Amino acid sequence: MIKLALCDDETAQREAAGNLLREYAASRPALAIKLSIFSSGQELLAAAEECGGFDLYVLDIVMPGMDGFEVLAVMNKNRWIEDIPVIMISAESSASHVDHAYELGVTDYIS
Repeated sequence: MIKLALCDDETAQREAAGNLLREYAASRPALAIKLSIFSSGQELLAAAEECGGFDLYVLDIVMPGMDGFEVLAVMNKNRWIEDIPVIMISAESSASHVDHAYELGVTDYIS
């Protein structure tokens, strides 16, 4: 089973990305994908601690409380980012945001 975590604070974005990922999972039943959706970085990290982590993270940058960069910092501190791919999703497309995300270890950046 592949455990996929999606984290975005905006309901519409979470629903749209969640629907795309659910459609993908349904079209490939042999992959056995379990999608978990979170509305904050704190929720995501708490769930990751509780379940032993996820196999792939899809993470927004701009979120209240703990933004995506802060989540990445925790993932780096716990050394999770070394073994687990993280895809950043954001409307922010400035070079500084993209560069910073890659410096923190993301696998890909989708704007």
